[in-house]
Amino acid sequence: QIDKPDCKALWTSQQDNLVLTWRGKMAKSQITYSEIKKNEISEAYSLVRNVYDEFVSNENSDQGNDVFYDFIKYDNAKKRLSEICFSIIAKINGKICGIIEIKNYNHVCLLFVEKEMHEQGIAKTMLKLAADKCIRNNSDFIDVNSSLYAVPIYEKLGFRTTEGKKLINGINFVPMLFKIKKTG
Repeated sequence: QIDKPDCKALWTSQQDNLVLTWRGKMAKSQITYSEIKKNEISEAYSLVRNVYDEFVSNENSDQGNDVFYDFIKYDNAKKRLSEICFSIIAKINGKICGIIEIKNYNHVCLLFVEKEMHEQGIAKTMLKLAADKCIRNNSDFIDVNSSLYAVPIYEKLGFRTTEGKKLINGINFVPMLFKIKKTG
């Protein structure tokens, strides 16, 4: 079970978007969460590239980085999102600051948050929203091949390691699993 972020907030629904108005650190700012639209793909995956380059690329080989960069190319992302994946983005003041991409309602392909927005509950909220959608599509777990950098982050979100570190196509990762608890 993932709870709403630990902060004083006002949750409202505006069409299909979830609007979170923060009180405190980010006063007067709104973070909105919604499924990604085609015209947001370039901005979202540019964010992914920037965060990946800063925090993850150094743990993979050049081959691994090339595999990842190919994965996040616009045409490849657009194809996945139209066929087997969905993405939820977070925006603050109209700018994308986070993204989660889920494949087959049970696998995290990507979860990235802009550096300046780390530890604000954005990843937790995106995972909660994604898990809700996965539950509606009969999933009872979500797995991820976590970067080495993100293992402690996923652990804080409730994921548990299922196997030791692996290396495939130049990418280092740790398989992890999150069991979704259905409520109500």
